[in-house]
Amino acid sequence: MTNDNLYQQPKLFVDGKEILYDFSGSLSFSGNSQINKLRIKIPQVDFQFNALYGKSVELYLDLGSQSSIPIFRGFVRDINPSDKMVSLLAHDVRCLLTGKLGAKLQLTDTDNYDGKTVAQFLYEFITDQINVSDTHIGLDMLKDSDPPAYMTGVRGKDLDVYNVAREQLKKAVSYPIQDISDSDSLIDLMSPLSFSIGVYEGSNNSNITIVKDKPIEIHDTSNDTIPPYILSFADGIVSYTNKKRQAPNTVFYENGSFEYTNRPDGVLVTNINDTGDRAENRNLALEQILLEQQSTEEIVISVSKCYDIGIGNTVYLDVEDEDIRGEHRVQAKQISFGTKMDCVLTLNKKPVVLSDYIQRQQ
Repeated sequence: MTNDNLYQQPKLFVDGKEILYDFSGSLSFSGNSQINKLRIKIPQVDFQFNALYGKSVELYLDLGSQSSIPIFRGFVRDINPSDKMVSLLAHDVRCLLTGKLGAKLQLTDTDNYDGKTVAQFLYEFITDQINVSDTHIGLDMLKDSDPPAYMTGVRGKDLDVYNVAREQLKKAVSYPIQDISDSDSLIDLMSPLSFSIGVYEGSNNSNITIVKDKPIEIHDTSNDTIPPYILSFADGIVSYTNKKRQAPNTVFYENGSFEYTNRPDGVLVTNINDTGDRAENRNLALEQILLEQQSTEEIVISVSKCYDIGIGNTVYLDVEDEDIRGEHRVQAKQISFGTKMDCVLTLNKKPVVLSDYIQRQQ
């Protein structure tokens, strides 16, 4: 593939063979346990006559040097030929666990995964059903959430394996521990961190794992971290847009509601699930409001670096705009390539939804 910028030389392999045509496309990391997607356009009509469906795909960015590990591995899931090109859509290896072609799960009162954690369930199922003759999904990096989420009580026929794991993982949440003195500490209930299922590319396989979101500005706690990237217009930022999001200020729950401040910008309503306890409902309503008030920015930023940053990690924006200056969590990433390469990050778009975790507390 030719490229106007010798610093950027992406390489594409389909079924182990390098594609030497001038291809272009985009790679989307949507976060929140969603499948990563690679879209490729190959300006060679005859390419459609290859046996492509289900074939393995690897993409290397080769930013300045030859990469030993691809930024994406997956399988072709859609082929769309036209009179000028062939378009391919590939999903990462988690597609083997979901969708119409993914493995299905049958769980009954006598055959189930009761007592096993989500990580244990995924390890056992993938070993027995997916990695039978070859390692399609690496398991070396698979670990549990802390606290763990369990598969107890899950029943059904033809269940989507990946969706079941995602739903059960929502019941896990980590609370930072704030050090208030040399001898005392306090759980920070206002800063919950969620977990998601992600993929890390290794030298030989794509490894599935459970990832915890990195904390944002939780200082003096057990989860205090330094953002791996500091971005400014002098170093990394090409452009950005910032959309203000009005956070909910009113919560309705069973037999009651909670109103936050005098609501000068109008009423914006959200709901929580009933816990069965009126006092607990009110406490959760207050916590939900405070959490949503912390994330009112939706920032889309074009960058010239940190192409490899993982979803859930944090960046520090060193800009003059005080509304967005500071730490932000990466919620999604999209890389476009062809005659040039671009990277766009979506920051702080997903507010923490405390109601997802109510079942864990019941």
